[in-house]
Amino acid sequence: MKKLISMLGCIIIAVSMYGQRINGQSMTPTETEGILQVALSMTNNAEVSFDGFDGNTADMLQPDYFTMQGAKAVFTGADGEYSFFYNTNDKVISVARNNAVYPDVLWVIGGGFGHPKAGKANTGWQLDAPHAMQAKKIGEDVYELTMYLESGFDFLSKSHNDWDASHNLAGNKMDPFPVDEFELNFYVDPATGNSHFCRDFMAGKNFSTGVYTVRFDLAAGKCVFCKDGVSPDDFTVSRKINGVDGKFTTVVKGDNQKSVNYQYWDMNLAQGQNMDFEGFSNLHLMVQPEYFTNIRGQYVFNAPTGEYRIWFIIEDKAIYCERLDKTTFDDGVLVITGEGFIHPVKNGTLCDNLRAAWGYELPSDYVFCVNKGNGIHETYLYLEPAFYFAGYEGKDSWNRKAGNDNYTITGDIAALRDTEGNPNFCLDWLKREDFVPGTYRITFDTNNNTANFERVNMAEVNGVHDDGTTSINAVNVGYLEKEIESIYTVSGIKVNSGDNLPKGIYIIRYTQG
Repeated sequence: MKKLISMLGCIIIAVSMYGQRINGQSMTPTETEGILQVALSMTNNAEVSFDGFDGNTADMLQPDYFTMQGAKAVFTGADGEYSFFYNTNDKVISVARNNAVYPDVLWVIGGGFGHPKAGKANTGWQLDAPHAMQAKKIGEDVYELTMYLESGFDFLSKSHNDWDASHNLAGNKMDPFPVDEFELNFYVDPATGNSHFCRDFMAGKNFSTGVYTVRFDLAAGKCVFCKDGVSPDDFTVSRKINGVDGKFTTVVKGDNQKSVNYQYWDMNLAQGQNMDFEGFSNLHLMVQPEYFTNIRGQYVFNAPTGEYRIWFIIEDKAIYCERLDKTTFDDGVLVITGEGFIHPVKNGTLCDNLRAAWGYELPSDYVFCVNKGNGIHETYLYLEPAFYFAGYEGKDSWNRKAGNDNYTITGDIAALRDTEGNPNFCLDWLKREDFVPGTYRITFDTNNNTANFERVNMAEVNGVHDDGTTSINAVNVGYLEKEIESIYTVSGIKVNSGDNLPKGIYIIRYTQG
């Protein structure tokens, strides 16, 4: 008898530990400590019962999936099979539709976000619910999720809950708003200045911690973080160059049917004119330096006066230029095509749409060198060890004008060049391991048939310049001009001044070298 009583006591204790029920179904422990789970078949607009939970039901639920009608909770998600997760520490319930992927849901994966009623972030960078969350479909290609965001949050919206980069439906498809409070994530190599676009959404300089209802509007190309009266209708994606809206097009590359979305502008540009880019961010991580230079915060056009097309690759955030009114070598044009080279600001990661392939179908496959005058042509390319290209007399032409067999290679790769008579600029494959991938300024001298390859640091090349040639670290200090004495070290600049300068970033003009 004593043994039976003891066994019954154990059973009562076990039941009381997990006595939470939803629609009469008991929740059971998961592999994650403190998380209970139950699978339920749900119907839109059906009442849901919650038994055995502490506190007010409304304080546990995700507002995207439930509405309260008095004391009753009504499910507002689509019909289907769902998992409910109860966090016993935070006393909140999360919902995820089983085996669901885009277009039925949009997955949110990353760090610094969590259940809106928890007031803290989930465990970061997990693929499965409840740590990853699902945005509910509310319209055609429109999704919504209410969540708590903490300082330093960083997340991707994806079609699937996996690490496949091709499933990203985030910054490659949508611009974040409000601007300055939210921004896109770029990784920049501090040693080289090369970068790649990560596609994540992250906190901007004016972000404040709190609960946001995030509208993922893939149809309109915008992701709006709504709080304190902010509405998705307040924002429209708009990019302008010199006050002109760009046109949209999709280019499909032949054999593999690779499809890339672009915005483009056809315009007459004068060498040295100021350029106004509106609706772009991080331009220094997008532009080709042979075409544009940042002089004290103002971008200036570098190439000869003429008619140009400016391409903007929407998903990869890169800008290319090509000449429209001059089309042949005799007109002063030299066009490169080949493989193994990328937009000069990039670093080779997440750059599939920017990696050149032989031909002229995609703007990233060919490069119009800038005519510097007197038979000199110049471009900047990020070169990978297997680069392989030549210069041709114009777009769509296969009449080779500059290659390994008729040009002398000088500069940083001279000792690594192929010497077996290959007509294209390339490395000796036995010496590829000695090559340093990176951005090279390539200067073609058609007078003496030389091609000089100079490795450059893109932080300097695409940084702020004082006179168009010399890179400086700069930001506006207003109209203050002040002579100060400073000590320059490897780690930075220490200012010795009797005046206490306000915090900020300054244009520093060096004297005496």
